[in-house]
Parts: sequence; C-alpha cells; structure tokens
Amino acid sequence: MSFRDLIQWISGRKDEEISEPAIAPQDRRRHRRLDLSDGKLIVGSHGSFPLGNLSYGGLRFACNKTEVWPDIAVGNTFEGSLQFGQVKFSTMLRVCNVTPKDIGCSFESLSPAHARLLSEFLKPRALGHSLREITGGTMRNDTPDLRLRWFQGEDDTQIYLWETLDGQTVKEEFYFFDYMIRFDAARASLQTGKRSETVSKTGYGRIDQSTVAFFNVPSHRALKIGRTILESAHLPPVARDRLLASIAMEERRLYQRYLPGPNGGLRFRLDLPELQKLTIANISLTGIAFLSPEKSSEPPKDVVKGDDDSAATPGFVSDHGNEPVRGELSGVIELGATSLPATVRLLYRHREILGGTLHLKSDADVEQLAIFLAPRLLGQSLEELPPPTEEYQFAPPGARPYLFVGYHNTHLLSLIGSGRRLIAGRIVFMNQLLTFERGKLVAWRSEQGIVFPSDWDIPLETVERLDQMPADLLETCRNTVNEARIPDEVREAWLKVLTAV
Repeated sequence: MSFRDLIQWISGRKDEEISEPAIAPQDRRRHRRLDLSDGKLIVGSHGSFPLGNLSYGGLRFACNKTEVWPDIAVGNTFEGSLQFGQVKFSTMLRVCNVTPKDIGCSFESLSPAHARLLSEFLKPRALGHSLREITGGTMRNDTPDLRLRWFQGEDDTQIYLWETLDGQTVKEEFYFFDYMIRFDAARASLQTGKRSETVSKTGYGRIDQSTVAFFNVPSHRALKIGRTILESAHLPPVARDRLLASIAMEERRLYQRYLPGPNGGLRFRLDLPELQKLTIANISLTGIAFLSPEKSSEPPKDVVKGDDDSAATPGFVSDHGNEPVRGELSGVIELGATSLPATVRLLYRHREILGGTLHLKSDADVEQLAIFLAPRLLGQSLEELPPPTEEYQFAPPGARPYLFVGYHNTHLLSLIGSGRRLIAGRIVFMNQLLTFERGKLVAWRSEQGIVFPSDWDIPLETVERLDQMPADLLETCRNTVNEARIPDEVREAWLKVLTAV
C-alpha cells in the first residue's frame, strides 16, 4: 500500500471534481431535473455523449441522431455506462424522446444500489435549488442593530443571516438534514454540529442551541453536504459567498490535517537546549502548527530566527488575533518511536497557535509521516450514523449494531455482542475492505464497486478476495480504530480481532 497515495485519496486529489449543476428552469416534469456540465453516457460502440440533465427518473444526453445513431427510436432499450461527479455505473435505459440533437431516456429497472447513488448525488443539489428568501415573515431579532434575513428550502433546509445595515455579514446559521453550521465572520470561525436525536423536528424556525452537539473536529459529512447545497443554490452573494468559502477552506484543511489535541503526545523537539518541546496542535504532509508554550517574561531570543538571524518575534503568544510572522524553526518531530528531522518556515500566529510550512529532509521521511497520518486521518473522519435497518441474519439476542462513516466510502460497521465481542463487521477505505464474519477476518479489494455502509452484505461480484492478509492493511486498521471517536466496546472488540491475526 502506498500511504502517500492514500493521503492523496483522503484529500480528494485522486477523485473527479463534483460538478455544480443547477435545476433546469420551468421544469414541470414529474422528476426534477438537474442540468449537468461534466456528466457523460458511454454506449458501447456508439461512443461517449455529454449529459444534458439528470433526474431520479431518467436523463437527457446530446446526440446527433442522423450521423451517430440513426436507428434509435422511442421505445428502444439499451445499456449505458453513466458517469457524473464521482459516480459511475451501468444501467438499462428506455428511449422516451428523440430530437435531432438530443435523446431523453428513463431508467429501466434501476437497481436499489444505483438508485441510492443517484439519490445521494441529487438530493443536496435539489435542496440547494429550493432555497428562497422569505421576505414576508415575522422573525424575532435579538440584535436590533443588525438586520436578520431568512432563507428557506425543502426538508427544513434554512439559512439565517445577520448583517449590518450596510450589508456586511456578521454571522450565519445554516440548517440541513440534522446538521447545523455556524459561521462567525468577526472571528472567522466555523463550527459544525448535529441536533440531538431525542429532539423531534418541529418544522421551520431557529434551532435551540442547547439541542445541538458541536463537533470538536468538524464533521466532514456536514461540510461536504453543506458545500454541495450552497454551490447549487441561487442565493445573494452576501448569504452564500463567505459561508461557502469558509466551508470549502475548512473542508480542505480537514482532509489534510491531523489534530492530535494537547494530550495527543506529538512533540517538536527544537535544536535549542534552552526550550522544552513544543506540543503539535495539528500536522499535515506540508504544514504544522504548535500550541504556544507558557508566557515568560523573557523568552529566548533565538527561538524564532528572522532573515538576519535576529529575533523575529519575542515569544509565541499573541493577544492580537491573526498576525503574520517570519522565521524558521529546526528540530525533530517525535511520532512515538519515530523521529523525523524537519524545518518549519513560520507564517502566522493566531491566539495560542504558531504555524507554518513543514519541510522534511528526505522522501523516506515524507513516506514515514504519510504512514503515520493516513490511518489517523481516516479515524478522525468517522462519525456515527444510524446502523442498518435490516437485522444481521446471525445476530444473537442483545447484540448491538454500530455504524461510523468517514471520508468518501470510508466506514466502520460493527455488531457487538455480550462481553464486548465482535460478531460481525467490516472496515472500508479507498479500495480496501476488511470483513469479519463467523469468526474469520478476510481482506478484499474493490476497484469499481461501491460498498454501502448501511448494508450488511457486500456485492461479491465487485470485490476480489485476497489470499493473504496484508500486514500494512492490518496496521492501518488498528491505528484507524485507535484514533476514531467510537464507544470503548466497539474499539475493544475490533482490537481483539485485529491483534489476534
């Protein structure tokens, strides 16, 4: 396994860019259609055709009937390979409408798995298009010197925007599904949260903040869905642009940065005997940030060297918010038993954080850091979702299912019995699968298939069973489980299985 490839996959650099479609104007068909800019349909020897639009019921693609497909007619069925965003699958299509320039088709016996892929792609985009400003309603505004605007869409999708009288954004609250994203423009801060499952939906209106559990590490799923909704929405720039930019920036950071926290045990040992080790606040392959040491009246003057080797800044603590800095630190990153010589070029200070770009000595050191980061990024991304509704066929009485979903198709599915015993489950990331069933741990590879988190069964026709258990896969899964914010009984059950091999 190439761990640098895994880091690239986590960050989305190996995936296609998701398109930004808009709803076709004056669409009166049964199924709402999305205009696409980069989707395509591949039909055997006939070639590849750009998609014009897509809906739950069918699609339209551009095709010069006379030159390319003269025998196509209404009522014909054919198989095509459909590609849009990050989705690719083959399905049967029935021709419903033919013009000289394009052809409209309905899906013929769309499989449940493919219907789910289609729905996951279309749903947030449809929600984005549905957002409209409500101008005639009466809303309570607790801040009279600010103007409160309300945008409402389908399925309880809402945006509350507080702005100054001259139109400057102060803060926003963005609700969709069970998520909330809160943006504070003055602090340039973004928080993601989730409504408590014990709180029932009461329709439109602001959510009681006491019912929202905010994530310590932002929810990648909330950021991804929220970004897609906003990209598809026709909103005023003041309601869309800053919030969307902040979500996109936080999403990029989340896909690359590991946040160990103050007790995470990661340290940067400076090449200076006068200073203690710095605690690493976050780290990626190209960047690093430290928690500031405690203030001292006279910090060492050669801690941060400027271009002329003089002290660039006295100490690390700033009481003035964001502040650019210049200088360089050299030392060793301590990752448990692994030590990596590194240089940090400082770029900024923000409150109690000092950060900059990270430069390792060799490609081998970069690979060592990738080996360390990859499983921890995967574990950091896992978020609990409702488990499969269908009961596992061999489930003993009292067994409890758990489901945690992360980046792309990453997920951890578990059925835990008495004594913190793993009855069944799987770990999936990239094209790697590790399943446990009937007391056996099996490794698989899936190059094309999608394994849905909410299904107990995997599509055997799309996976390849490996004859031997890869050691790096086991180690990656152990580190992922160790890092994930999951119940102790799930962690212990999986570690028993993963360390017994």
